[in-house]
Amino acid sequence: MTRQTNTLAWNRRAPAAALISLGFALVLGGCATAPLGRGADSTRGQVSSQEIAAAMHAGRPEEARALITAALRADPQNGYLHLLNGLSYQLADDSQRSADLAQVGYDAAVKLAPGYYWSHYYAGLASFERKDYTAAAEAFAGAILDRPEAPQAFAGLAAAAYYGGDLDLARLAAARALALEPQDPQMLRTAAYVAAVGGKREELAAVIQRANALPQSGLAAHQPRLAQLQRTAMLMAAQEQVLPAATPGASDTVAGNATEPPALSATAAAGPANNSPQQVMVEVTLLLSQDTTKQNVGINLLDGLKLQFGGENKTERRRATGANDVFSRVITAGLTVPQINYSLNLFNTHDDFYDVVVRPSLVATLGQQSEFFIGRTLSVGISGINLGALQTIDVGTSVKLTPLEITHERTKFRIDTVRSFFVPASSGSFQQSVSTFKQTVGATAEVEFGKTLILSGLYEAVNVGWTSKVPVLGDLPIGNVLFNEREKTQSRDAAIVLVTPRLAGMIDTGTREFRTETLTNLLSLWKELVDPRANMDALTNKVRRKVFRHFGPQLGDLRLPAASDPGLARQAIGDTLTRVAWR
Repeated sequence: MTRQTNTLAWNRRAPAAALISLGFALVLGGCATAPLGRGADSTRGQVSSQEIAAAMHAGRPEEARALITAALRADPQNGYLHLLNGLSYQLADDSQRSADLAQVGYDAAVKLAPGYYWSHYYAGLASFERKDYTAAAEAFAGAILDRPEAPQAFAGLAAAAYYGGDLDLARLAAARALALEPQDPQMLRTAAYVAAVGGKREELAAVIQRANALPQSGLAAHQPRLAQLQRTAMLMAAQEQVLPAATPGASDTVAGNATEPPALSATAAAGPANNSPQQVMVEVTLLLSQDTTKQNVGINLLDGLKLQFGGENKTERRRATGANDVFSRVITAGLTVPQINYSLNLFNTHDDFYDVVVRPSLVATLGQQSEFFIGRTLSVGISGINLGALQTIDVGTSVKLTPLEITHERTKFRIDTVRSFFVPASSGSFQQSVSTFKQTVGATAEVEFGKTLILSGLYEAVNVGWTSKVPVLGDLPIGNVLFNEREKTQSRDAAIVLVTPRLAGMIDTGTREFRTETLTNLLSLWKELVDPRANMDALTNKVRRKVFRHFGPQLGDLRLPAASDPGLARQAIGDTLTRVAWR
């Protein structure tokens, strides 16, 4: 009987001893393998520049982007961080989606860190890849204003002007790039093509002679193309000398040699100059970012712990009469732990994010609605009393545009945009249910052509916290992680809708529109800032544009370094991180 009592006592203490042993093991394991500081610091933006530099230089752009995003949460107005964030997308891969996301980062860097060389230079590279040569020249001009001694920016400006049709500006920029780097193959190639397309035989011969003196100039393979450009330039020059004398004004009607853009000449011939256009094209940019961070610190081992006791007595008495009068009593005591739910991850941070960049373009006629939709159509069966039906749900991006007024300078329009996507969470207890996130914007706006209007903007921040603590044990310095569970969820949602109207068909840009504000400022300061010996009188006058329909500038003539170039990226990352001000 004594042995049974001792055994019963030991069984009663066994669950408590097991819990204590497990508690010490979890404390030691948590202290050794799951430090708190790293996960929590990342969500608060306490990231060091050395961590970002190490991740980007080691070829881990996704890891670097997570660190940069954490820092941007604390300092969203830091243009240098936006530049690094955009660069991380192009270092990861060369897809179109990454290029679009990188362009957003570069544009934000130019806006928030104006005048910084690398912000403008990478914005110029991105615009050049999109074949938006006017924007590329504007960005490269901003880079030159910050660093007039950088040959890469001059080479980029020369290439943008070459494809944009401003050959005089291309000659000026190419000559300056070659003067800064006289033995660089890229500068020699740029100067050679610009001289050839302009018909400058002496300049082309001098560049080829300099290139042949170098072991690896790379111009030998370009000789047929350079000769073709030179012959075309000489032919165009001969036509300009002969046709105006024979037929006054005939040069304006020669294909490929118009003094004004062909669209303007057609408009003038069709009717009065004050006729308003009847069509407009609107580019819509939808930016949506959702970021949810969930932190879980500690556990509570006593959650779900229950004590259960039971009692039973049994007594038997017998009488002589033979009839049994039975009364039984049995005493038992037990401690049971039916369920204890806990996680061995004492310190856990979980991040969910959703980023989308949508850029639909839509052309509409005055007074008539145009509609654009891209996405998926879901068919859901709905049961009725006697029969069922199918209901369709559109999930994707939808744009509706109705122009109200159109002039030569601006337009007034009604626009409705809808962006929706599937979400995993669902509410209710339906047999069939679909949950979607939907963003709807509708407004009437009046905007100048080429200007961008922020149609709508939304920023939402939600913080939710939860705590489960044992009164005394949860306040211990070390053991509190076993009896004090804390959970915090942070949600950040941001949505921006941008619209940019343009005249329908305005893909080609004339020389006068090519020289935008920053580029004009650079030309006015060229003598003081770049080269005091340059002759700017002829360049600042009105320049006639030459359009070569068949043998003019073609894709592949001039190339610029890729944004993911290792040497270029390393230099940009190093210079930018020295300017980042950590809070």
